[in-house]
Amino acid sequence: MVVAVVVLALGLLALALLTGIGERRRGAGGAVVVVAGLFFPLAWLVWHLRDEQPYRRGAAPLH
Repeated sequence: MVVAVVVLALGLLALALLTGIGERRRGAGGAVVVVAGLFFPLAWLVWHLRDEQPYRRGAAPLH
């Protein structure tokens, strides 16, 4: 049981760390990097909406 909790915690920590690194590479400052790491699912959603712009008018349809 303890091993499963440790593996889960390390996995979440790794995702948070990688998200923070990714946000830093996108040019964000230190505070934004920390927030993105802590709330990494929300950061991924923001990245998707910023990069893909799925709700933009006149966007090409997905095939």
